[in-house]
Amino acid sequence: MINSIFLVIYFSNKWGSQIITKATAKEEEVNKLVLKLQTTLDKVGESSSVLINNVSMLESNMNSIVESSSESTKTMNEMVKGTEHQAASINEINSNMTKAMDDVNRAKEISEQISNNSALISEKVSEGTKKISAMITQMQTINQAVSAALATVNELQTNIGDINESLGGITEISEQTNLLSLNASIESARAGEQGKGFAVVAEEVRKLAEQSAMTANNIQEITDVISSNSLAAVNKVNQGEKAVEEGNTLLNEIGEYFKDVETAVNETFALLNAENKMINDVLNKFIQVQERIENIASISEEHSASNQEILAAIENENSDILSIKDSIQEIKQMSAMLNEMLYNIEQ
Repeated sequence: MINSIFLVIYFSNKWGSQIITKATAKEEEVNKLVLKLQTTLDKVGESSSVLINNVSMLESNMNSIVESSSESTKTMNEMVKGTEHQAASINEINSNMTKAMDDVNRAKEISEQISNNSALISEKVSEGTKKISAMITQMQTINQAVSAALATVNELQTNIGDINESLGGITEISEQTNLLSLNASIESARAGEQGKGFAVVAEEVRKLAEQSAMTANNIQEITDVISSNSLAAVNKVNQGEKAVEEGNTLLNEIGEYFKDVETAVNETFALLNAENKMINDVLNKFIQVQERIENIASISEEHSASNQEILAAIENENSDILSIKDSIQEIKQMSAMLNEMLYNIEQ
């Protein structure tokens, strides 16, 4: 019994020693683990502090980034609005340019019509000038003919005067012959029978003298009529010559007027041609400017679309930045909680 007790005590001591040895070894292991844990916790604390500092710096940087991104977004919004306003202004300019081109085209059409009408007027005036020149030539011919007719009538009047003088001589001779015949008849009557033959001759001479006188009177009447008619003709010819001279004067004045009109029309036609050339040049310039405006409008629209895409990208980036900022806030909060836990563990 006693041996059994000793055995029990012996084995109990032995087992207790073993347990104590093992417990001591375990305690040493635990102390080592605790030391390692403490070292790890210290490192975690240091890392957490560094993390908190870095997170704070990152948060500050993120706040700056958010502010910069907000400013960039505002700037891009203003740029987009400015680009849209610029595009609208360019489109309005393009519309005004189109209207201006329409006005220039209408002015060109009107100018071309005026030029065509001026060309027709120039042709008509040129034809009128030629006709006036031909009329002046004809009037000169008529004037020459009238002058020749006047000279002929004057010569006829002179000849009629000569004829009248000759008729006067014939009448005088006829009267003298008639007087001689009367004397011869008287003498033949005195001579009686012997003067009968001479009386017959005297009678025949008297008849011939009377016929000559009658013929001279008839010719005188005819020449008087011719003279009267020729005087009337002279008056008419003089009037005609005066009218021709006045007509020549008027035609010369009209000819000068037509020349002035022709010169003015030609100058106007030349100015219209120059104006047409200028209008064509302006129209070409308008076309070039409109093409450039259309190119600028296209580029502006592309730029506006690009700005819209950039703005959308910036807004997406802002959203991502805000998400990152929220994540940083969560990390900061978790780091604070970790520090608090470490502090509680160390206590």
